[in-house]
Amino acid sequence: MDGITTEGNFGGIEDILLSEVPKAGGGIEGLLMRFGQKLQDDLIKSLDTKRINASGDLRQSIQAVPNVQVSDGIFTYKLTMLEYYEDIDEGTKGSSLSQKDLYPIMLNWVRTKKAFGGLAKISENGLKSFAWNTAGKVSKFGIKANNFFSDVINDGRFNKLQNDLADMGVSGFILNTK
Repeated sequence: MDGITTEGNFGGIEDILLSEVPKAGGGIEGLLMRFGQKLQDDLIKSLDTKRINASGDLRQSIQAVPNVQVSDGIFTYKLTMLEYYEDIDEGTKGSSLSQKDLYPIMLNWVRTKKAFGGLAKISENGLKSFAWNTAGKVSKFGIKANNFFSDVINDGRFNKLQNDLADMGVSGFILNTK
C-alpha cells in the first residue's frame, strides 16, 4: 500500500495517523467517523456470524468511533477492544496455564454462556465437568483461529480509505498498529 506505513501488527490499540492534512475540518473527520463506525459494525458482525460471543464482553468492548481527535493538522483515530481478541482471532497453540489454572476462567465462561441461552439444559455439575474438560483441551491444544478480526481488517478497507483521503487532499497517511 503506497503511502501507508505500518508498524507492528494489528494488535492492541489501533491508531490511524493522518499527517500533512491541509485543513482540519468536518470532511476528513466525518470520513474517519464513518470509517470507524463501519469498521466497528463489521467486526461485531464478524463475531456474530462466526458465533464467537460467549459472554458478549469482546463484542461490547469494540470501540471504533468516539476517539477521533484533531491536533495540529494530525488526525488520530483509535480502535480498542479487549486484549484477548488476538487469541480469539489468531488462535493459540496451547496455554502456559495448567488445566487447574484455566478451570475458573472456563467455569465463568460456561456459566455466562448458559445465562445467554447456550448450554441451557446442563446442570451445575454438568457445567463444572464441561468447564474442566474445556480447560484441559485449551491448556493442551489451544484455541482454533477463527479470523474474525483479520478477515475484516484485510478486506481492502485501508486502501479505500487511503484513496478517499487522497481525493480530499491528504498527502500523508500513516497506519500505526501498536
